[in-house]
Amino acid sequence: EGAGEGGEGREGASGFYVPPRVLPAEGERLAALRSYVGLEEKTGKRGNPCQEITDLVSELLDFPIVLVSLVEDQRQWFKARTGLCAPETPRSVSFCAHAIHQPKQLFTVENALEDERFAGNPLVTGPPHIRFYCGMPLLNADGHALGTLCVIDTKPRTLSPATARTLERFGRITMAQLELHREVFRRTVERNLSEWLLQVVMPEPVAQRLKYRPRELIADRHSGVTVLFVDIVGFASFASSMDPERLVQILSCLFQLWDTLVVQHRLCKIKSIGDAFLVCGGLSYTGTDKDMCCNATSPSLSRARHLSPRVTSSSSSSSSSSSPPSAPPAARSTA
Repeated sequence: EGAGEGGEGREGASGFYVPPRVLPAEGERLAALRSYVGLEEKTGKRGNPCQEITDLVSELLDFPIVLVSLVEDQRQWFKARTGLCAPETPRSVSFCAHAIHQPKQLFTVENALEDERFAGNPLVTGPPHIRFYCGMPLLNADGHALGTLCVIDTKPRTLSPATARTLERFGRITMAQLELHREVFRRTVERNLSEWLLQVVMPEPVAQRLKYRPRELIADRHSGVTVLFVDIVGFASFASSMDPERLVQILSCLFQLWDTLVVQHRLCKIKSIGDAFLVCGGLSYTGTDKDMCCNATSPSLSRARHLSPRVTSSSSSSSSSSSPPSAPPAARSTA
């Protein structure tokens, strides 16, 4: 019980108490806690397995207050709570911040009013009027105590050996839930990133097949296709001499036009990157004839000149006229 001692005493409104000390490896412990991102997303009754644990412990072990407490640098907040309305308290008055100093065993206070470390603590002299406290530290794989599963009573009591063992087991179950949450969150982030990359790199029909039917053979056979590649001639020098905001406006207008042409001519947009735009005609699921791709689309690309006097276009089937020295780079298409 004495492992949490050593902090300088503090005079509260109702008496003396000892705030918890900072752990020697506090920086590493806080970094470990921060790695469990998203823990605060589900702290209510629904969709929170830790809440099921606190409800069950309260019922089985007959404690009015049961908490899953996570100790940060300035506060402790409750991933789950039974019998307590407050979602968090300052770390300076936290019993759990004392408990994490002895990470491999229960931290027990049988009567807080008779313990000089806690007698004047605001959580003892005021709501919730803690008398009995017992916390089981939640240890990660590296041995850092992230917080506790703790039980609280408003009257003094002694913990039986059987109850102590049960609380220790529920503490390990709680930590396993936190680990599971982190793994699920990690996989969700990876899946969302993979889906985003699919949408950026792959044509929409292919991306959807990879997402929903990944075991299918993805390669398709087509009798013939035409690939149209469009970019802006001399884009690097063009971009370096233009105001960035204006450059973004021009590119946005160009890509909007090209996207419209893709839909109009039933082409398949492969990808766009920088000033480059890649589309394909003749794919079976677009219903287009490969020979119409370049012929139908290239003339329309010339309309891009009307978006800005600085932009012109040409296609692979016709040679582009030379621009006067003052003219900007031209859009060129290659099929």
